[in-house]
Amino acid sequence: MVIHSLVVHDNFGNGIIIPLLKDKNGNVNSLDNYRAITLIPVISKLFELVILELCSEQLLTDELQFGFKPNVGCANAIFTFRTALDYFSDRGSTVYAASLNISKAFDTVNHHKMFETLLKTGFPVCSLSLLMKWYSKLTMAVRWKGFLSFYFCVTSGVRQGSSLSPSIFNVFMNMFIVKLRQLGNSCNVCGQFVGCIVYADDIIILSASVRGLQTMLDCVFEVSRDLDLTFNCAKSSCFAIGKGNKLTISYMNLGPQWCDSFKYLGVTFQAGPKLKVNIDVIKQKFFMASNSVLGNSRSLDELIQLQLLESFCLPVLQYAMCAVKLSISKC
Repeated sequence: MVIHSLVVHDNFGNGIIIPLLKDKNGNVNSLDNYRAITLIPVISKLFELVILELCSEQLLTDELQFGFKPNVGCANAIFTFRTALDYFSDRGSTVYAASLNISKAFDTVNHHKMFETLLKTGFPVCSLSLLMKWYSKLTMAVRWKGFLSFYFCVTSGVRQGSSLSPSIFNVFMNMFIVKLRQLGNSCNVCGQFVGCIVYADDIIILSASVRGLQTMLDCVFEVSRDLDLTFNCAKSSCFAIGKGNKLTISYMNLGPQWCDSFKYLGVTFQAGPKLKVNIDVIKQKFFMASNSVLGNSRSLDELIQLQLLESFCLPVLQYAMCAVKLSISKC
Protein backbone atom coordinates (compact mmCIF):
# COMPACT_ATOMS: atom_id res chain seq x y z
CA MET A 1 0.00 0.00 0.00
CA VAL A 2 1.46 3.33 -1.06
CA ILE A 3 0.55 6.35 1.04
CA HIS A 4 1.72 9.65 -0.41
CA SER A 5 0.61 11.73 2.55
CA LEU A 6 0.43 10.94 6.24
CA VAL A 7 -2.00 13.72 6.97
CA VAL A 8 -5.00 12.54 8.99
CA HIS A 9 -8.04 14.76 9.22
CA ASP A 10 -8.84 15.87 12.76
CA ASN A 11 -12.41 14.56 12.49
CA PHE A 12 -11.06 11.01 12.00
CA GLY A 13 -9.97 11.06 15.63
CA ASN A 14 -13.22 12.37 17.09
CA GLY A 15 -15.65 10.17 19.00
CA ILE A 16 -18.76 10.54 21.13
CA ILE A 17 -19.15 8.28 24.17
CA ILE A 18 -22.65 7.19 25.15
CA PRO A 19 -22.81 5.45 28.58
CA LEU A 20 -25.26 2.52 28.66
CA LEU A 21 -26.53 1.03 31.91
CA LYS A 22 -25.52 -2.62 32.33
CA ASP A 23 -27.83 -3.67 35.16
CA LYS A 24 -31.06 -1.73 35.69
CA ASN A 25 -31.37 -3.27 39.14
CA GLY A 26 -27.83 -2.32 40.09
CA ASN A 27 -26.36 0.90 41.42
CA VAL A 28 -27.04 3.56 38.80
CA ASN A 29 -24.49 5.84 40.49
CA SER A 30 -21.64 3.36 40.03
CA LEU A 31 -19.32 3.88 37.06
CA ASP A 32 -18.72 0.12 36.91
CA ASN A 33 -22.42 -0.36 36.07
CA TYR A 34 -22.07 1.46 32.76
CA ARG A 35 -20.73 0.32 29.41
CA ALA A 36 -19.33 3.01 27.16
CA ILE A 37 -20.39 2.88 23.49
CA THR A 38 -18.41 5.16 21.18
CA LEU A 39 -19.76 6.66 17.96
CA ILE A 40 -17.12 7.55 15.37
CA PRO A 41 -17.28 8.87 11.77
CA VAL A 42 -18.41 6.22 9.29
CA ILE A 43 -15.81 7.33 6.72
CA SER A 44 -13.04 6.50 9.21
CA LYS A 45 -14.45 2.99 9.65
CA LEU A 46 -14.39 2.47 5.89
CA PHE A 47 -10.78 3.59 5.72
CA GLU A 48 -9.90 1.20 8.54
CA LEU A 49 -11.50 -1.69 6.65
CA VAL A 50 -9.14 -0.96 3.75
CA ILE A 51 -6.13 -1.09 6.08
CA LEU A 52 -7.51 -4.27 7.65
CA GLU A 53 -7.76 -5.94 4.24
CA LEU A 54 -4.30 -4.87 3.08
CA CYS A 55 -2.55 -5.81 6.34
CA SER A 56 -4.54 -8.96 7.16
CA GLU A 57 -1.48 -11.24 7.12
CA GLN A 58 0.34 -9.15 9.71
CA LEU A 59 -2.73 -9.18 11.98
CA LEU A 60 -3.02 -12.98 12.19
CA THR A 61 -2.87 -14.40 15.71
CA ASP A 62 -2.59 -17.78 17.42
CA GLU A 63 -5.41 -20.29 16.96
CA LEU A 64 -5.94 -20.26 20.73
CA GLN A 65 -7.05 -16.61 20.58
CA PHE A 66 -10.79 -16.87 19.93
CA GLY A 67 -11.84 -13.23 20.26
CA PHE A 68 -12.84 -10.98 17.37
CA LYS A 69 -12.29 -13.56 14.65
CA PRO A 70 -14.60 -14.74 11.87
CA ASN A 71 -16.36 -18.07 12.38
CA VAL A 72 -15.14 -18.50 15.98
CA GLY A 73 -16.30 -17.04 19.28
CA CYS A 74 -17.13 -17.70 22.92
CA ALA A 75 -18.59 -21.13 22.19
CA ASN A 76 -15.33 -22.30 20.59
CA ALA A 77 -13.24 -21.04 23.51
CA ILE A 78 -15.54 -22.72 26.05
CA PHE A 79 -15.58 -25.98 24.06
CA THR A 80 -11.76 -26.04 23.84
CA PHE A 81 -11.50 -25.36 27.57
CA ARG A 82 -14.06 -28.03 28.45
CA THR A 83 -12.57 -30.65 26.10
CA ALA A 84 -9.02 -30.11 27.37
CA LEU A 85 -10.05 -30.54 31.01
CA ASP A 86 -12.17 -33.60 30.27
CA TYR A 87 -9.23 -35.17 28.41
CA PHE A 88 -7.05 -35.11 31.53
CA SER A 89 -9.68 -35.80 34.19
CA ASP A 90 -10.97 -38.84 32.25
CA ARG A 91 -7.43 -40.23 32.39
CA GLY A 92 -7.07 -39.73 36.13
CA SER A 93 -4.88 -36.63 35.92
CA THR A 94 -5.36 -33.34 37.75
CA VAL A 95 -5.24 -30.01 35.95
CA TYR A 96 -4.27 -26.90 37.88
CA ALA A 97 -5.58 -23.81 36.18
CA ALA A 98 -6.11 -20.09 36.54
CA SER A 99 -8.73 -17.81 35.07
CA LEU A 100 -7.24 -14.34 34.64
CA ASN A 101 -8.89 -11.04 33.82
CA ILE A 102 -7.06 -7.86 32.87
CA SER A 103 -8.30 -4.61 34.37
CA LYS A 104 -9.84 -2.29 31.75
CA ALA A 105 -7.71 -3.94 29.08
CA PHE A 106 -9.18 -2.14 26.06
CA ASP A 107 -8.88 1.27 27.71
CA THR A 108 -5.40 0.89 29.16
CA VAL A 109 -3.42 -0.36 26.16
CA ASN A 110 -0.18 1.61 26.00
CA HIS A 111 0.00 3.21 22.54
CA HIS A 112 3.79 2.99 22.36
CA LYS A 113 3.73 -0.71 23.30
CA MET A 114 0.91 -1.31 20.82
CA PHE A 115 2.84 0.23 17.91
CA GLU A 116 5.96 -1.66 18.97
CA THR A 117 4.03 -4.95 18.93
CA LEU A 118 2.61 -4.22 15.48
CA LEU A 119 6.08 -3.42 14.15
CA LYS A 120 7.35 -6.84 15.33
CA THR A 121 4.67 -8.56 13.23
CA GLY A 122 5.98 -6.95 10.04
CA PHE A 123 3.15 -4.42 9.87
CA PRO A 124 3.95 -2.01 6.98
CA VAL A 125 5.87 0.99 8.26
CA CYS A 126 3.84 3.42 6.16
CA SER A 127 0.57 2.08 7.57
CA LEU A 128 1.99 2.10 11.08
CA SER A 129 3.09 5.73 10.69
CA LEU A 130 -0.42 6.57 9.57
CA LEU A 131 -1.90 4.89 12.65
CA MET A 132 0.53 6.73 14.92
CA LYS A 133 -0.54 10.03 13.40
CA TRP A 134 -4.16 8.98 13.73
CA TYR A 135 -3.87 7.97 17.38
CA SER A 136 -2.18 11.27 18.22
CA LYS A 137 -5.46 13.00 17.30
CA LEU A 138 -7.89 10.88 19.34
CA THR A 139 -10.41 13.02 21.19
CA MET A 140 -13.66 12.08 22.91
CA ALA A 141 -16.74 13.76 24.31
CA VAL A 142 -19.50 12.25 26.47
CA ARG A 143 -23.18 12.56 25.55
CA TRP A 144 -25.48 12.32 28.56
CA LYS A 145 -29.21 13.05 28.52
CA GLY A 146 -28.97 15.30 25.48
CA PHE A 147 -25.93 17.23 26.69
CA LEU A 148 -22.43 16.99 25.23
CA SER A 149 -19.31 17.41 27.33
CA PHE A 150 -16.12 19.15 26.23
CA TYR A 151 -13.70 17.12 24.08
CA PHE A 152 -10.70 15.57 25.82
CA CYS A 153 -7.60 13.79 24.52
CA VAL A 154 -7.30 9.99 24.67
CA THR A 155 -3.75 8.90 25.50
CA SER A 156 -4.25 5.15 26.05
CA GLY A 157 -6.43 2.26 24.92
CA VAL A 158 -7.42 0.99 21.50
CA ARG A 159 -9.79 3.23 19.57
CA GLN A 160 -13.37 2.54 20.62
CA GLY A 161 -15.85 1.76 17.82
CA SER A 162 -13.03 1.14 15.36
CA SER A 163 -13.13 -1.60 12.71
CA LEU A 164 -9.40 -2.12 13.12
CA SER A 165 -9.11 -2.07 16.92
CA PRO A 166 -10.25 -5.70 17.58
CA SER A 167 -7.52 -7.09 15.32
CA ILE A 168 -4.90 -4.77 16.81
CA PHE A 169 -5.95 -5.79 20.31
CA ASN A 170 -5.66 -9.48 19.37
CA VAL A 171 -2.09 -8.92 18.19
CA PHE A 172 -1.33 -7.11 21.44
CA MET A 173 -2.74 -9.95 23.58
CA ASN A 174 -1.15 -12.63 21.40
CA MET A 175 2.14 -12.10 23.22
CA PHE A 176 0.76 -14.05 26.21
CA ILE A 177 0.20 -17.16 24.09
CA VAL A 178 3.55 -16.80 22.33
CA LYS A 179 5.49 -16.63 25.60
CA LEU A 180 3.59 -19.52 27.19
CA ARG A 181 4.16 -21.70 24.12
CA GLN A 182 7.89 -21.01 24.41
CA LEU A 183 7.80 -21.87 28.12
CA GLY A 184 6.89 -25.49 27.34
CA ASN A 185 5.50 -26.02 30.84
CA SER A 186 1.79 -26.60 30.35
CA CYS A 187 -0.87 -29.03 29.13
CA ASN A 188 -0.79 -30.73 25.74
CA VAL A 189 -3.46 -32.88 24.13
CA CYS A 190 -2.16 -35.35 21.54
CA GLY A 191 0.93 -33.21 21.13
CA GLN A 192 -1.07 -30.00 20.70
CA PHE A 193 -0.51 -27.11 23.10
CA VAL A 194 -3.67 -26.17 25.02
CA GLY A 195 -2.04 -24.47 27.98
CA CYS A 196 -3.42 -21.02 27.22
CA ILE A 197 -6.93 -20.21 25.96
CA VAL A 198 -7.65 -16.56 25.29
CA TYR A 199 -10.83 -14.71 24.40
CA ALA A 200 -10.12 -10.97 24.12
CA ASP A 201 -8.77 -10.09 27.60
CA ASP A 202 -9.97 -13.26 29.39
CA ILE A 203 -7.13 -15.74 29.80
CA ILE A 204 -7.26 -19.37 30.96
CA ILE A 205 -3.95 -21.14 31.65
CA LEU A 206 -3.69 -24.90 32.29
CA SER A 207 -0.87 -26.86 33.91
CA ALA A 208 -0.32 -30.45 35.05
CA SER A 209 1.28 -29.32 38.34
CA VAL A 210 1.06 -26.53 40.90
CA ARG A 211 4.69 -25.60 40.33
CA GLY A 212 4.07 -25.48 36.60
CA LEU A 213 1.07 -23.22 37.12
CA GLN A 214 3.14 -20.85 39.24
CA THR A 215 5.79 -20.73 36.52
CA MET A 216 3.11 -19.88 33.97
CA LEU A 217 1.67 -17.20 36.26
CA ASP A 218 5.14 -15.70 36.62
CA CYS A 219 5.43 -15.71 32.83
CA VAL A 220 2.12 -13.92 32.23
CA PHE A 221 3.02 -11.42 34.96
CA GLU A 222 6.27 -10.60 33.15
CA VAL A 223 4.38 -10.19 29.86
CA SER A 224 1.76 -7.98 31.50
CA ARG A 225 4.50 -5.83 33.01
CA ASP A 226 6.20 -5.48 29.62
CA LEU A 227 2.87 -4.49 28.05
CA ASP A 228 1.89 -2.16 30.93
CA LEU A 229 -1.23 -4.18 31.74
CA THR A 230 -2.64 -4.97 35.20
CA PHE A 231 -4.54 -8.09 36.25
CA ASN A 232 -7.80 -7.77 38.15
CA CYS A 233 -7.32 -10.17 41.08
CA ALA A 234 -10.95 -9.74 42.15
CA LYS A 235 -12.07 -11.34 38.87
CA SER A 236 -9.24 -13.87 38.69
CA SER A 237 -9.11 -17.27 40.38
CA CYS A 238 -7.22 -20.56 40.55
CA PHE A 239 -8.90 -23.97 40.53
CA ALA A 240 -8.09 -27.65 40.23
CA ILE A 241 -9.95 -30.29 38.23
CA GLY A 242 -9.27 -33.94 39.03
CA LYS A 243 -8.36 -36.17 41.96
CA GLY A 244 -6.07 -33.55 43.48
CA ASN A 245 -8.73 -30.86 43.75
CA LYS A 246 -9.16 -31.44 47.50
CA LEU A 247 -5.51 -30.77 48.31
CA THR A 248 -4.71 -27.71 50.38
CA ILE A 249 -2.58 -25.40 48.23
CA SER A 250 -1.09 -22.10 49.27
CA TYR A 251 -1.92 -18.87 47.44
CA MET A 252 -0.17 -18.22 44.15
CA ASN A 253 2.24 -15.29 43.79
CA LEU A 254 0.19 -13.38 41.23
CA GLY A 255 -2.76 -13.00 43.58
CA PRO A 256 -5.76 -15.12 42.49
CA GLN A 257 -7.11 -17.36 45.26
CA TRP A 258 -8.09 -21.01 44.94
CA CYS A 259 -11.83 -21.51 44.65
CA ASP A 260 -14.44 -24.18 43.94
CA SER A 261 -16.58 -22.05 41.65
CA PHE A 262 -15.57 -19.65 38.89
CA LYS A 263 -17.08 -17.89 35.90
CA TYR A 264 -15.65 -17.96 32.39
CA LEU A 265 -17.23 -16.10 29.47
CA GLY A 266 -20.58 -15.86 31.20
CA VAL A 267 -20.76 -19.53 32.24
CA THR A 268 -20.45 -20.54 35.91
CA PHE A 269 -18.33 -23.68 36.41
CA GLN A 270 -17.90 -25.89 39.47
CA ALA A 271 -14.44 -27.32 40.11
CA GLY A 272 -14.01 -30.82 41.53
CA PRO A 273 -13.04 -34.33 40.42
CA LYS A 274 -14.90 -33.46 37.22
CA LEU A 275 -15.72 -30.08 35.72
CA LYS A 276 -19.39 -29.23 36.15
CA VAL A 277 -21.58 -26.40 34.91
CA ASN A 278 -23.98 -24.57 37.20
CA ILE A 279 -27.13 -25.22 35.17
CA ASP A 280 -29.28 -23.36 37.70
CA VAL A 281 -27.79 -20.04 36.58
CA ILE A 282 -28.52 -20.88 32.93
CA LYS A 283 -32.10 -21.92 33.70
CA GLN A 284 -32.65 -18.75 35.71
CA LYS A 285 -31.48 -16.59 32.80
CA PHE A 286 -33.72 -18.56 30.42
CA PHE A 287 -36.80 -18.18 32.63
CA MET A 288 -36.12 -14.47 33.09
CA ALA A 289 -35.86 -13.98 29.34
CA SER A 290 -39.00 -16.07 28.70
CA ASN A 291 -41.05 -14.20 31.32
CA SER A 292 -39.94 -10.89 29.87
CA VAL A 293 -40.95 -11.88 26.33
CA LEU A 294 -44.29 -13.40 27.34
CA GLY A 295 -45.09 -10.54 29.71
CA ASN A 296 -44.61 -7.96 26.98
CA SER A 297 -46.27 -9.85 24.12
CA ARG A 298 -49.60 -11.00 25.57
CA SER A 299 -51.59 -9.23 22.88
CA LEU A 300 -49.56 -10.74 20.02
CA ASP A 301 -50.29 -13.85 18.01
CA GLU A 302 -48.96 -17.12 19.45
CA LEU A 303 -46.78 -17.68 16.38
CA ILE A 304 -45.13 -14.30 16.89
CA GLN A 305 -44.61 -15.11 20.56
CA LEU A 306 -42.95 -18.38 19.57
CA GLN A 307 -40.65 -16.55 17.16
CA LEU A 308 -39.71 -14.07 19.89
CA LEU A 309 -38.96 -16.92 22.30
CA GLU A 310 -36.81 -18.57 19.65
CA SER A 311 -34.93 -15.34 18.96
CA PHE A 312 -34.36 -14.08 22.51
CA CYS A 313 -34.63 -17.11 24.81
CA LEU A 314 -33.37 -20.16 22.94
CA PRO A 315 -29.86 -18.66 22.42
CA VAL A 316 -29.53 -18.43 26.22
CA LEU A 317 -29.71 -22.23 26.38
CA GLN A 318 -27.74 -22.87 23.20
CA TYR A 319 -24.86 -20.61 24.29
CA ALA A 320 -24.07 -22.89 27.22
CA MET A 321 -24.55 -26.18 25.37
CA CYS A 322 -20.85 -26.33 24.50
CA ALA A 323 -20.02 -26.20 28.21
CA VAL A 324 -22.30 -29.07 29.22
CA LYS A 325 -21.08 -32.64 28.83
CA LEU A 326 -24.16 -34.60 27.86
CA SER A 327 -24.46 -38.31 28.57
CA ILE A 328 -26.53 -40.77 26.53
CA SER A 329 -29.22 -40.71 29.25
CA LYS A 330 -29.50 -36.91 28.98
CA CYS A 331 -29.79 -36.84 25.18
